[in-house]
Amino acid sequence: MAGSQNYINHVALVLDASSSMSHLSGKVVEVADQQIAYLARRSRELDQETRVTVYVFANEVECVIYDKDVLRMPSLKQMYRTGGMTALLAAALKSQHELAQTAQLYGDHSFLTFVLTDGQENASHRCKDAPARDPRSLVDAVAQMFATQADNWTLAVLVPDQMGKREAMQCGFPKDNIAIWDATSTQGLEEAGQVIQQATEKFMVGRTKGIRERGRCSPPARTPSTRTPSRRPASPRPTRPDTR
Repeated sequence: MAGSQNYINHVALVLDASSSMSHLSGKVVEVADQQIAYLARRSRELDQETRVTVYVFANEVECVIYDKDVLRMPSLKQMYRTGGMTALLAAALKSQHELAQTAQLYGDHSFLTFVLTDGQENASHRCKDAPARDPRSLVDAVAQMFATQADNWTLAVLVPDQMGKREAMQCGFPKDNIAIWDATSTQGLEEAGQVIQQATEKFMVGRTKGIRERGRCSPPARTPSTRTPSRRPASPRPTRPDTR
């Protein structure tokens, strides 16, 4: 008789490494390392397997760690370097496209991705990792990605302010999958880390109860937005992003 299937979590951090993040670079590494340590601890406690992927993006998108056992994760200190613009759409699209190629044979697999940015899309149309050069086509691709992802996939994006949220919506991200963080201080980044940790906790505990659904990402309490990602977000009407 076949035994029960293992819970296998694939958690991805997609981190903005543009020039404007330079003043927070050390804190980004600290918060990411703390999140990974938390994932390792909870994976042991809940008897779940967790595999971590990390992307960094600026002018281009680079996968620095792919689907690695969380118990064997190194620090990101030597992998996170800032410089360049913000290829946000290319980062979202590349990360989800590559993670979709991850084998899901045996076990109960679920995918949870957090994209953290302090700015707005301005470089994907020049990025070699983007599936298209036309900005409208990139927006369409993001909207299509959300519309077709299975119910064991979640992508949430954390942006710096209400303008960033509007821009993200114009770029194809559903409004219920967008949270706001304070990108002006290390405290704001710590709060963003807490948001990610709280969302991941709900996700992992839900898995122990047999819940196979999209995770939720609540924005920091001090921001005006209180919406969280829905199970099946609707795709907004595509509009042209800022390509300055």
